[in-house]
Amino acid sequence: MELVAEAVATWAKHQGDYHTACTALMAAQQWHDAHEVLCMHVAPSLMLSKGWVQGSSVFFGWSKTLLCVFAYVHMCVRMCMSV
Repeated sequence: MELVAEAVATWAKHQGDYHTACTALMAAQQWHDAHEVLCMHVAPSLMLSKGWVQGSSVFFGWSKTLLCVFAYVHMCVRMCMSV
């Protein structure tokens, strides 16, 4: 499963789809790489957008960016609780 997620992340980065790449890196448990993509690509696009939920709706009107950030925060909470 992790190998497939890494492949998805690689392809998504190649295509410039950093939201999908970040989500796939988290699924592959590549925390450092997910953090780098989030900080270098996802967060800046979020800051430059007109709002949190602007963009392609994927689930109940939530944008890919918001879902990616939510997944990242959830991952951080899980990591903190496991220490």
